[in-house]
Amino acid sequence: MMRKHIVTTVLVLIFCLGAVAQTDPIAVLKSDAGFAEKAEACRLISISGDQKALPILEPLLSDEKLSDMVRYALEPMPGNEADAILRRALEKSMGRLKAGVVTSMGVRRDAGAVSALIPLLADKDGFVAEAAARSLGRIAAPEGVAALEKAIVAPGLPYSIMQSLADGLLAAADGAKANGKAAAASKLYDEVYAVTALPDPIRAAALRGALLTREPKEALPKLVDVIQKEKPVLATAALRIAHEMEGKGATSAAIAEILPSLSPDQKIQIMQVLGERGEDSAGPALLKEAQAGPVNVQVAALRAAVRLAYAPTVPVLTGLVTSEDKDLAKAAKEGLSYFPGKDGDEAIKTMLKSADAQIRRIAVELIGQGALPTPVDLLMQVAADDADETVRVAALKGVQGYAGMPQMSGLLAHLLKPQSKDEMTAAEQGLALLCERQKAAPTGKVVITKAVY
Repeated sequence: MMRKHIVTTVLVLIFCLGAVAQTDPIAVLKSDAGFAEKAEACRLISISGDQKALPILEPLLSDEKLSDMVRYALEPMPGNEADAILRRALEKSMGRLKAGVVTSMGVRRDAGAVSALIPLLADKDGFVAEAAARSLGRIAAPEGVAALEKAIVAPGLPYSIMQSLADGLLAAADGAKANGKAAAASKLYDEVYAVTALPDPIRAAALRGALLTREPKEALPKLVDVIQKEKPVLATAALRIAHEMEGKGATSAAIAEILPSLSPDQKIQIMQVLGERGEDSAGPALLKEAQAGPVNVQVAALRAAVRLAYAPTVPVLTGLVTSEDKDLAKAAKEGLSYFPGKDGDEAIKTMLKSADAQIRRIAVELIGQGALPTPVDLLMQVAADDADETVRVAALKGVQGYAGMPQMSGLLAHLLKPQSKDEMTAAEQGLALLCERQKAAPTGKVVITKAVY
C-alpha cells in the first residue's frame, strides 16, 4: 500500500513539472502557484536566459523560500541587467539572503561590485563576510585581491573568516595561473601558505600551487626547505608534490642531497618517493644510505635503489645476502630476485660459481623462487654437478615447481642412485609433483563450440 502511494506521488509530481514545462515560466512566477512550480520555472529561465523574466525575478530575491532559485536563474543570465539587480538587492537584503546575493556576484564575476564587496569583509554577519571573501577571490579584480591580502594577515581572525579569506586568495591564484600569470599566482599561494594558523590541508594546497607555478630552479630551494623544516604532514605533502614537478632528475638529486641531514623516519619516507620517481640521479645517495646506518634505513635504501634499477646496487646486494641481520639479508635477496633487466640475472648466475657453498645455495633458492626466467635446466645441472650436498638438495627442491617430462629421467637418476637420503627425498617429491601435473593435464584436443559471456 505504501509503495502504491509513493508511486502515485511521483507520477503526480512528474505530471505537475511537465505541466510547468509546457507553461510560460514567467506566467508561473506571476501566478499564485506553489513553491515547486515556481522553483521549476526559475530552473527553466536559467536555461533559456529569457531577459523578459528579469523584472519578475528581482522582487522575488527577497522571498525567503524562493530566493536561492531566483539567484540560480540570474547567475547565468546574459547581459548586465542581472548584475544591476543583484547590486540593488545587496543594499536591501540582510543575513542569509545578503550572503546569497554576494555569492551570486562572485559566480557572475561582477567586477563592478568589488567596491561594494570590500567593506563586507568586516561585516558583523559572518556568513556575509565569508561570502564576500570568496566572491572577491572569484572576481579577482586587483583592488579586491589586495583587500584579501591585507585582511588575511590581521591578528585574531575567527577561524571561519580566515579560511574564507584563504579560499578567496586561492581562487584568485588559480585564476591567475589559468591566465598564464605564474608570478602573480605564486605570490598569492605563498601568502596563503605563510599563514601558519590555517589548517594543514589548506596550506598544503597553497604549497602545491606555490611550487608548481615556479620554474624548477626556483621551486627546488622552497621544496627542500619545506622537507627539512616543516612539520611532517607538510613535508609529506611536499614530497607528493615533487612527483608533479618538472625537471625530475634535478628534483630527485636535490631531494637526495638532503638525506644525511634528516631523521631515520624522514629518510625512509623520502627514499620511498625517490624510488617511485625512478631517477638515476638519486642512486649514489641511496647507495650510501644502504651501506651504513640503522637497518630500517638501509632496507628502505636498497628497495628504492632496486626500483631505480641502479646497477651499482647489485654488488651491494650480493654482499648482503649472507648478512647476519635477517632483515638486511632478506632485503638483499628480494632485491636480487626483482632487480630489473639483466644485471640481477647475471649476478645470481655469478653467485652459482662462488667458492662459498652458502652463497651458491642462496642463489639456487632464489632461482627456485623465480629469480630467473628459465630456471629448470640450470637447476637440474646444479643438482647433478655441485660439490655441496645442501646446494644439490636446494636445487632439487627448487626444480619441483617447474619439472616436466624432459626432467623425469634426471629426477629418476637421483632417486635410483642418490648421493644422500635428502636428495632421494627431494627427487621423490619432485617426481610425485610431476606425475600429479601430468594427471591434471588434458590428453586430447579441446574444441570450443560455443562461448557465452
